[in-house]
Amino acid sequence: MKNKRVYTSEDVVQANKTLYNETAHEYDKRLELYHPQVLDYYQNLFNTEIFSRFEPIKTGSNLNILDVGCGTGYLEQFLAKQSARVTGIDISSKMLEQARAKFPAVDFKEADIYSFEAGQFDAVIANSFLHHCKDNQLILKKIAELVRPGGVLFVGMELNKFVYKYLFFVITLFRKLFLRKNFFKVSDTEKLAEYHIFHGEGMSPSFFKKELCEISMRAPFLVK
Repeated sequence: MKNKRVYTSEDVVQANKTLYNETAHEYDKRLELYHPQVLDYYQNLFNTEIFSRFEPIKTGSNLNILDVGCGTGYLEQFLAKQSARVTGIDISSKMLEQARAKFPAVDFKEADIYSFEAGQFDAVIANSFLHHCKDNQLILKKIAELVRPGGVLFVGMELNKFVYKYLFFVITLFRKLFLRKNFFKVSDTEKLAEYHIFHGEGMSPSFFKKELCEISMRAPFLVK
């Protein structure tokens, strides 16, 4: 019987670098997120759940925001409208090149979350990010610690472990219909980069609630 390979966190990181450096030039063409209704949804979501949480004195240039796994800068079209202090980080240099071309005023860095100090940001955004990380539970805790007391943590587009386990066929169907002509020819690199879709199981809602509430008790921020 052939042994199943055990991948390390570094294996997953390198797979993400390789995949997104290779696909950065066409990445935005694959996104259905530029549909007007989706754009309106995100704008309303951020206005309601993030920016409305701060007093007027903390808006504009005083609001310090971190976008984790920023990619080509999709969320910056919403974030940069509300704050002159937006930092976007990613491990793909080619994705960051695309982001800088679109939003030259944003501080884009080739870095990871361990480059920052606890409590450094008013708001931390991690949208469609954690499923790319092998040690996603540890990384979620670290991301949460970057939020200052009274700040906001936004974690979006992360399917929980029950969806991964019981509705995987929906994910495969979506990818087959909208992302490529033949899903089943997806490369091993992409399978590893999308780690929790193909190799992991995501996180349960109870983990989110328990762990984030414990962290917010030490340094209170919004948990919703």
